[in-house]
Amino acid sequence: MKNELKNKLNPITFIKAVKENKRTRAMFLLGLYFIFFAVVIQITKPSSYVPNPVNENKEPVDILEKYKDWSKYDFENKIIYMEKEEELNYNLIGELKNDIVYFTDLNNNEYYLKENILYLVRSEIDEVIENQMMTDVLKFSPSYIYDLIKQSVLDSQTEIYSNETLKKVYRLDLQKINDISSGFMLITSIEDKQNIKEIVINFENENNEPLIIDNIKEIKITYTIS
Repeated sequence: MKNELKNKLNPITFIKAVKENKRTRAMFLLGLYFIFFAVVIQITKPSSYVPNPVNENKEPVDILEKYKDWSKYDFENKIIYMEKEEELNYNLIGELKNDIVYFTDLNNNEYYLKENILYLVRSEIDEVIENQMMTDVLKFSPSYIYDLIKQSVLDSQTEIYSNETLKKVYRLDLQKINDISSGFMLITSIEDKQNIKEIVINFENENNEPLIIDNIKEIKITYTIS
């Protein structure tokens, strides 16, 4: 009995039995065809798998929108300022931290601007001071510049291939922000793929000649994100 069962399970014996029986042979061949075509269909069937795109639900962040919300950064301000008909150059280096602007001038005097009040740092007690140039220039914060750009027209856009940045020049009619002044504010931004690196503010009249507004001839702000 055991040998008989073993013989039935032997592959060679099974194949011989199939070949000798026409009906079984036909069914066996039909089964092989079915398996063959099933495998072919499965192999050639288009895949229904669609990989999830990277950051599928995350919209790209607009650089200008991100810029207006900066809460911490280092800066260097280079200013050409008119004072008593004399052209002066100033350089302020500092940082924005916890809504307070800390900075130094070329003489290494230390200041900070807190809630629109300017302080000179003293060893004993900090002194509230008046400095029109500093307050005029420091008002050009990212959020303020953003508001100006939103009222402006994009005048030109240039790719700078040497350092992979984009230069944009915006033109703002000054009467949109000052009923008295006529002419234009030019806002030049230099940006890479991540951030705005530099802002330049200057002014010109209808004939593209330089203007001085509120004693400011030019402001150049270079940023470093901390």
